[in-house]
Amino acid sequence: MKRVAVIVFPGSNCDAETLAAAHAAGSDAYFVWHRATDLRQADVVILPGGFSYGDYLRSGAIARFSRVMGAVTEHARAGGAVLGICNGFQILCEAGLLPRRDAPALGGQDGARVFHSMEARHATQHAVDVRAVDDRHLRV
Repeated sequence: MKRVAVIVFPGSNCDAETLAAAHAAGSDAYFVWHRATDLRQADVVILPGGFSYGDYLRSGAIARFSRVMGAVTEHARAGGAVLGICNGFQILCEAGLLPRRDAPALGGQDGARVFHSMEARHATQHAVDVRAVDDRHLRV
């Protein structure tokens, strides 16, 4: 059974749903508060969505300084699975765990970009087409 750590930041509002989904998928899921420094031997780390620290403040820019992010970074660099949903994705970008177009990560690779206005539609059972407001497409 996979151990799934769901990180909780002040003001996040999708952590309970994320925990429930992880349980429904058969994992041993548990919350980890943002001030923790230990992921308790997690196999997977999830940074849920919601408006942690208030969306208008660029939540990822603030949350990346939380104590738990040292453990998340160590987990990711060791090859552990990490999933960022909504603002959780933004936190991963701000923490340097995902390359960004405006601040490329290791090797200067073209990377992830955070858009404020996107639409997604189901394309197949394994992929989603995402269209940003400026009509660029990304198949995920």
